Formats: sequence, structure tokens, C-alpha cells
Amino acid sequence: MKRNLLTAILYTNFCLFAVPAFSQFNPFTNGFPATIGERTAPVTKADNLINYSSASGIPCDPNTFWAVISTNDTTSVDIFTLNGNTVTNFGTTIIAGLFDPNLAYCNNLNGGAFGPTFYSTQNFTQPVYFDGTGVVTTSTISPNYLINCGGAGNYLYYILYDASYTAKAIVRYTGSNITTIFNLPNGIVPTVADLAVDTYGNVWFFTGKNNSFLTDTLDVVSPGGQLLKQYPFPYNTLNAYGCFLLNRILYIGLGPGNGTHPNTIVPVTITLSTATAGTPISMPGTTAYSDMASCTPGSPLAVNESTPLQEILLFPNPVSDKLTINNNTNESLEIILYDITARELLHQFFTNSVTLDIEQLPKGIYLYKLKNKTGGEKTGKILKE
Repeated sequence: MKRNLLTAILYTNFCLFAVPAFSQFNPFTNGFPATIGERTAPVTKADNLINYSSASGIPCDPNTFWAVISTNDTTSVDIFTLNGNTVTNFGTTIIAGLFDPNLAYCNNLNGGAFGPTFYSTQNFTQPVYFDGTGVVTTSTISPNYLINCGGAGNYLYYILYDASYTAKAIVRYTGSNITTIFNLPNGIVPTVADLAVDTYGNVWFFTGKNNSFLTDTLDVVSPGGQLLKQYPFPYNTLNAYGCFLLNRILYIGLGPGNGTHPNTIVPVTITLSTATAGTPISMPGTTAYSDMASCTPGSPLAVNESTPLQEILLFPNPVSDKLTINNNTNESLEIILYDITARELLHQFFTNSVTLDIEQLPKGIYLYKLKNKTGGEKTGKILKE
């Protein structure tokens, strides 16, 4: 059960409804737009997995994930490792001042040290992050409730709820503003209390109908808000407190209130057209957490925008004078170059391949962001020699 009052109210509201028997979700009769093209095979060279040994004092390796509990004034983050079908709890980290039961792991978007960190919300309306020693409150405030959180790389998302605790949309937080990217159709509700974000910034989330915790669909939305894919996924997700991607596999966390597979994480096997629940893996203890996250998400099928920005090359790297961007698309792109304090140094639009003269820049590490018009992004680092 949720440990925070607002989430407990939301959970109670959902459970007051009788669980109906409903037919398989149909994207056309329930108001979702038609599916667009997707990448149909893993592209390992483009994944750029976030694989830091430590960031902001938070341990991270390819087998690590976290689950969070919030009380009135602290957040307890349990550290787990997954090896095969065995989950091990390696202890608890207490983060004072992080109240709400959200948890996402992505880069610092608020002008601090460039590196991955935990994000959550204060009073469900204001993004906050952990800087390694304490919680930093951002200046951005949402007019409605930001409940459930997911992140990877430079992508951070929340589910937006209105004053009646009805889920309305998927929103994206950039470090300075909150933007709606995908509106949830009327009658469609999130059935797992979380979002999972892959290395491309695509958002994976589970939905059903009529305020029921029975899931019928796994949805994938791009960073720009395009509905990339919908997988039929009929499953009992009652008391599903989280989901996360770890090394290309999507997992659902089920708490003790789930009558089918309590206190487990359930791997989801994804093919081109199906999503299937695998054998549940037991979690140590019987605690129902409130959110989950990892630092090596990957992407189950490398689902991406119609233009895969991850495949655009910037070379040479390291570079001494001229940096070339190989734009093999037929669309306009923009490149933004920052120093390590996030100060913008260069901002240029281009359609064909372009060469940038950076000879005058001092030696050191620089950050870049590559963007297209549909919201796709690629970020990375450049070493200037």
C-alpha cells in the first residue's frame, strides 16, 4: 500500500470500484491515435547505456535497481541486485526531506553537476532531486499533481493527475518547465503506479479501463509524444507499485496486495507484436514499495522515433579543431553545445551534414544536445584536446 496520504487516497479511490470483466483493449475504439513505425531490432551501438559505478552517492551497476518507501519526513530507498532469478537486498539509504513516493534516475536537469541522480516531487507538485547529500527543491511548480515518475538520461516524466485524482496525461520535465506530451483518453487509467523510460527517452506504461487495476495494454510513447506502440497485455496488476527497465528487460513490481503473484517482480517478454508476462521472481521481504528505478534501462526493442537520432555520428571524438555531424536524415536538426556548468556555447540549426569549428574552445569536456522537430533528442559528451 502507498505510504503517502495522497497516494493512499488515490489507491483507495481505485479500489472502491468493482473490478469489471472487460474485453481486450482496442486502440481504435478507445481513442488512441494509430500506431506509427517502430525500430524492429535492437541497435546495440546506439544504446549508450547509463552505466555509472556511482553518481550523487547512489550505487549503480548493470544489475542494480531501487525501490522506495516514503514516510512523513524521509524516504527510504532499498538497493537491490538481480542475478538470474535471484533478488538480493543490499541495504537501505535514507534520504531526508524527500517526501513523496516517486523515484526516477536521470541526469541533473537543474544546473547542478552534470550526472545522474534521483528525482521525486515535493507535495506532488514540485520536482526535487537528491544531490548526494540532501534534497534540492526546484523552482518549477505544477498546477496539478505529479504522481509516479520515470527517467533515464536527460528524460524525466510524470503522470499528471487532476484535483479529483484522475490521471490526465504524461508530462515531461526539462529542468525548467513541465510540458504535456501525451493526453490519456477518457476512461483509460494507469494500472501500474509508475513509468519506465528507456535509453532513447521513450516512455513505457501500462493502462486499463474504468478505474480497474486489471491491465490490458502496454503503451510506448516517444519523447515527442508520438504513440509508437501498443501491446495487448491482459494481466492482474492489482497493487502493482512500480515498473522499471533493467538491461533491456521491463519488470513490474507487485506488492503483497496482489492476489496472484504477491511480493514479486514480473519480467515482460516483448516481441514485435506481443508482450507476455514471464515467471515471477520473488522479492525479499513483504514490503510494498511505492516506486522503482534503475540506471541501466536499455530498450527492449529499440523502439524509437521515425528518425533514429542515436545513429547520427559526431566525430572525431576526442576533437582538436573541427567537429563533424553526419546528418544522414532528410530533416532539419539543431545542435546545442554546453560547457560542464550547462552554459550554452553554441546553438545551430542544420539540414545536411555540418562541420563546426571549435578550435578556440579551451581543452576539456563539453556536453551536447542534438534535437529534431518531433521532440527526439540525443545527448552526449565531447572531449576537446
